[in-house]
Amino acid sequence: MAAETQNSLDNSPPIDILLQGVEMWNEWREQTGAEAPDLRNANLSGANLSGADLHGADLTGALLLQANLIGAYLSDAKLIDAHLDSADLRDATLRRTDLSNARLRKADFGDAILRLANLRGANLIDANLRGANLTEASFVGANLRGASLRGANLFGANLRDANLTNADIFGANLNGASLSSSVESEVVLGAEQQKSVLTIRLTKEPLTTRSLTQVFSALSDLHAQFWFLKEGRYDDFVNFSEGVLLELPEEAELVISGLRKNSPTESDFEPKEGTIRAITSAVETAYTLAEKKRHLKAETDAFIEKAKDEHLKSEADLRHTNELAEIQREREKITAEKEALQREREALELQRERAKVRSEIINKATEDAASTVDRLSPNLSASKREKAIRLLAQNLLKLYLGEDIELVRPLPAYRTSN
Repeated sequence: MAAETQNSLDNSPPIDILLQGVEMWNEWREQTGAEAPDLRNANLSGANLSGADLHGADLTGALLLQANLIGAYLSDAKLIDAHLDSADLRDATLRRTDLSNARLRKADFGDAILRLANLRGANLIDANLRGANLTEASFVGANLRGASLRGANLFGANLRDANLTNADIFGANLNGASLSSSVESEVVLGAEQQKSVLTIRLTKEPLTTRSLTQVFSALSDLHAQFWFLKEGRYDDFVNFSEGVLLELPEEAELVISGLRKNSPTESDFEPKEGTIRAITSAVETAYTLAEKKRHLKAETDAFIEKAKDEHLKSEADLRHTNELAEIQREREKITAEKEALQREREALELQRERAKVRSEIINKATEDAASTVDRLSPNLSASKREKAIRLLAQNLLKLYLGEDIELVRPLPAYRTSN
């Protein structure tokens, strides 16, 4: 029965085997050694392919919408013109994978390895590439609008003519990356900095730490000027424009620090795929020994590269944790300031109410004193009337308020009785 099942698998199209599940597929590949399974134009939308061994597979034009490819092995695979919108490729391995002209809108490549991958002309709008290893990957003409490249390793990557509008490159390693382009792009430096979107017109020269510093310095000046105008602070706008220098914003300093620090030395050696077949001891020669040494070196280099990737991931996680803590501290500070401001407003309002009531009491005491004096002594001279009214009003106020008050306001005029 097992033999019949195996024969049935051997004669089945690769797509039928894959649809039976990842476990069956991986077992079939291991037993048959199939190097380049033909999965062109296959419809695998929504399929669970987590951990699938798809290295070298031809998935040209395949439909993988919302597919689960977490931890999948796709090195040297062909995904030309494939549709992977909203697919989950976290922790997947895609070394040298051809994704040219692929649709990857909102695809999740978090912590994936795309070293030397080809993404020329790919649609990566709103894709997640946080913490991904994109060393020497090609993004020529790719659309990365709104994509997150936070903490990604773009060492030696080719981003010529790529659309980076609203892309998040906070903490990304851009050492050796090629950004030469004449396309105007908006690059977001951090998720919490959505109000500080900067427009950068990239030049034909490579992007360096020095040129990046100059760009941020110029743009921070412009940002400050526009903010003054928006807030209606025209005097400050004039003073600033006349020569007041503005230090680089914190987010720019962080990016530049990242460029200086995140510069790991990448090995140009790629581990050989597969295993080296053992040669029998009867024909073991110096050539055999050399092959074994080379295999050992390949495994060592692979281990070192994995360690580097894990180190980069841990650094990215630490940066993310620190960012969240800083955001929380800022929120608590803002909340405390708002509460203090509200208390000040309440105290001021109470003070105003007290002043109003006090004024009303003084007016009432003055009016009552004038009425009493005019009623009891209508024939007093003006000077005696004024003294009498002030004396009586002060006594009334001392009774009402418990304090001596000197009246300086004009007194009421004579009241004539009918």
